[in-house]
Amino acid sequence: MATTRKARDEHDPYYDPAEPEAGVLPSLAEAVIIAVAAVIALFALYEIHESLDQVGQSITVSASTRGVDAQVMQMASAAHLDAPTATR
Repeated sequence: MATTRKARDEHDPYYDPAEPEAGVLPSLAEAVIIAVAAVIALFALYEIHESLDQVGQSITVSASTRGVDAQVMQMASAAHLDAPTATR
């Protein structure tokens, strides 16, 4: 790295060793963008989870109004979730 700086000093009359390297700020900006994207993705996954939970509750309520026991519905749902993925 020392030879790179020396070569830069000789060939670049505007080189200022006190300034930060050019790659520092873009990498920081990229890290911030990635962090914001990760937060948005986590929020989206949480919203999907909540909506699926509401769908499950609505199915249980509609089944119970039709005379199907809610516990039987939960057991059937749990059995389906515990099944190997090859049989789904």
